[in-house]
Amino acid sequence: PTPVVVVPAGWITYTNPTGLFTVHLPPGAKITDESASTVSMRLANGSGAMILIVAAPAGQVGDEGAINNFVKEILDGQSSLDSVQMIAKGAWTDPVQANYVELVVTDYVYKTAHYQLYLSVPATATTRIQVLAIRISKLTDQEKNELGRIIASVRLTE
Repeated sequence: PTPVVVVPAGWITYTNPTGLFTVHLPPGAKITDESASTVSMRLANGSGAMILIVAAPAGQVGDEGAINNFVKEILDGQSSLDSVQMIAKGAWTDPVQANYVELVVTDYVYKTAHYQLYLSVPATATTRIQVLAIRISKLTDQEKNELGRIIASVRLTE
């Protein structure tokens, strides 16, 4: 089921250039890149975020097999030269249902660490919304809640 989301006053509606999806963004969000199925942005808190519409099922939220498949997919996408530490994995339930993976990735060249939060949200039987939030420090619970509200506002168009 599509969650009911109350969009706070002042948030804007972003429509993907191909019309594939819309999403509500908080004040201060700046679009940095967009494509047929992706939008990248910088949020006011300094974190970067990317929303992708992926032609693959998300799996059941909370199902250990689906979570482990998501973890494997995320880890396989990391550079083998970077140092990767998984902080947590599991299921989000509020304000959006999603499987998630949290990582700290240390770049092998610059030796800088950054925090990554990946979410996989079921959209249809064959489509999922995948989200990456990235920044130098871990997101606070309030920032995760705002990210969840952003994701819950994503609507695929027919």
